[in-house]
Amino acid sequence: MNWNQEEFIAYLLIYASYADGEFSPEERQLILEKVSNESFHRIMAEFSLDTEDDRLRKIKEYEGVYYPTSDQKQELRHMVRQLFYSDKVFSDQEKKMWDRLSKII
Repeated sequence: MNWNQEEFIAYLLIYASYADGEFSPEERQLILEKVSNESFHRIMAEFSLDTEDDRLRKIKEYEGVYYPTSDQKQELRHMVRQLFYSDKVFSDQEKKMWDRLSKII
């Protein structure tokens, strides 16, 4: 695993998009507005093979590499919030995911 910043963003947003058990077309579109199609597919394949522990470990590891400052972490949180609202529904599961991710990033 040796991601660039775009791949990290793809992974984080894919992870967040599955918070409610659904990967909506709106969420997919928002991710593809932020990362290349190639990065999206490569990271989606990796994500599908990872355990929950692997996913959290990778997010913790890379957020500090590409988003070390408090302002940059806020930017990252903003991207996740955008994703959660992209399908116009902020579900209870997404709220729980938001709480978990807010502690990490």
